[in-house]
Amino acid sequence: MPYLRQLVILGLIAAASIFAVGRTFANTGRGWPVPTPPPRPVPAPPRPNVPAAPAPAMSQPMRVQNGSIPSPVGNCPFTITNPIGQANPSQEPEPMYPIECAPEPMNAEPTTRISGANSWVDDFQTGVPMGNLEDGNMGYRVFRAMTYQKGPFTRARLACSGTFSCDQLFVNNNHWMDDEQVGFGFGAAISPNRSFLPVNHEFVFDSDVAAGITDYQPVDAHTELAISTAAVPTGGTNVQGDLGGQFKGAWTLFCPLSPQVGADCQLMAPTEYPVGSHHYIRWTYSGVWQYSVKMWGDDPGVKVWVNGKLYHLSDFFRRCAHNQMDMYCRDRFRIDMTPSQLSVYVNGQLFLQATATANTQIADLPKGQLFPTQMLDGSTPLYTYVGDWMGSGAEHHPGLFVRYHFQHIAVNPGTPPSASPSFCLGDPGNTCPM
Repeated sequence: MPYLRQLVILGLIAAASIFAVGRTFANTGRGWPVPTPPPRPVPAPPRPNVPAAPAPAMSQPMRVQNGSIPSPVGNCPFTITNPIGQANPSQEPEPMYPIECAPEPMNAEPTTRISGANSWVDDFQTGVPMGNLEDGNMGYRVFRAMTYQKGPFTRARLACSGTFSCDQLFVNNNHWMDDEQVGFGFGAAISPNRSFLPVNHEFVFDSDVAAGITDYQPVDAHTELAISTAAVPTGGTNVQGDLGGQFKGAWTLFCPLSPQVGADCQLMAPTEYPVGSHHYIRWTYSGVWQYSVKMWGDDPGVKVWVNGKLYHLSDFFRRCAHNQMDMYCRDRFRIDMTPSQLSVYVNGQLFLQATATANTQIADLPKGQLFPTQMLDGSTPLYTYVGDWMGSGAEHHPGLFVRYHFQHIAVNPGTPPSASPSFCLGDPGNTCPM
């Protein structure tokens, strides 16, 4: 009996302990303790299709070069960092140093353009890495601005000095680039070495440009397309912040391209208005509405339907996030001009359009027109320019380099609007797999 009583007492003590523990977990709301499972792996976020916050205008540390890219010359003082606008690491072999530091001589590039009676198409499929693009190469003129308003532009390579910024153009991986030292009012452009005429009062100009590189923003750099009656840029106007302002005495349509402004095209006249005002701009896309002009687009939120699916204009004008490869925003831009209408397409999609009405009246232009008659009646040769420019923000980042990326150039191609080879609508980032 004592032994049985002892067992009963021990059982009661155990039951009381279990009850007490159970009440403790019940009062905390946690229930019975269970083993902690291992943390679930977090999937990597999808590649962003919108830019992150602007990054400081500092380049990435230089890395070892790909086998097809030569190492920079040993005494070049600019190889500490790679140029702004060059992803590091890159998904394709590119020099991670300013091209001014490349060993000479560079390769000679073949001529790839197809020049028709009144047309031009060039995809820069040279197959030759690390090649020169100097004035006269591949059928192009090269112009470099030493500083705004100071003209004339120089065609010679700009060596680094205390007076001028460095600037050098080159071809690699079947596209052309411009490496330019940061400086206010500096820029460069290439232009086919011939003129063109409108076709039935219409002029079309295409180019593939990596306009959406968000890392350009801190140094106030942007890319640009221009159509002018001037055979060469001369400088001399008060339009300081754009390449298109460097054509004094000529009718010029120029379209700065950037994630901040989209494509704010502007028309510059050869004369001031009013006289003595130093005002050459006759209209800008953002302000031409005041002349009874019908407007559409140039807003990333505008909805468009493509093949039964809803998209936005921002899906076509892509953005490259900080340190993202330029192919993710190397887009095809088309300018289409008629006397009464301007249309800009991005990757085959109408992006903006301005249409004059019967009540449109703009200084120095015929009523009901956006462009002067002589630009589109076939009486005046037109010249096309693709290039880049840096504004006042560049003054705060001396010594750095910017790399701009370009590819396809076409004038009067006779084909419908099309997309760049890297654009695949609906894929992540609307970019084709690489």
